[in-house]
Amino acid sequence: MVTVRRGAIASAILALFAIYVIADAAPSCTAPPGMASVPLKQVPSVLLQTLIDNLGEIAPPMGRFDRTDVFMFGRNRRFAFFWKADDKWIVATEHGGFVYNNPIFLYDVGGDEQKAVLAAQAIASPETLCAVASELINSH
Repeated sequence: MVTVRRGAIASAILALFAIYVIADAAPSCTAPPGMASVPLKQVPSVLLQTLIDNLGEIAPPMGRFDRTDVFMFGRNRRFAFFWKADDKWIVATEHGGFVYNNPIFLYDVGGDEQKAVLAAQAIASPETLCAVASELINSH
């Protein structure tokens, strides 16, 4: 009886972990016309440093972070994607914890890439992330 219970508990834990891992990816969004999707390694260092200064440590896309307040890795933010059009950058993030959400930031990074200035921001849910990010760039 004890072995059966332990097996059931282990199976339940594995199932919850699998759900957590499968649900761990941010939605994949196609950049709107006029914008290009940019990998993390090509994002200007001034923009990354500004984000870290304002938000704290941020995990890379698909990196481990505190998606909920149950599994803790020490970072409650993760980059979802970056879009670029000229000097304008959309930075979509994931903010984990008790209430998971997707903060999105619009930055103006001058051509000399010496300064990143926050122009606008919005908050989305996973279901609205792509649309809200597109609306944010279109509104400015």
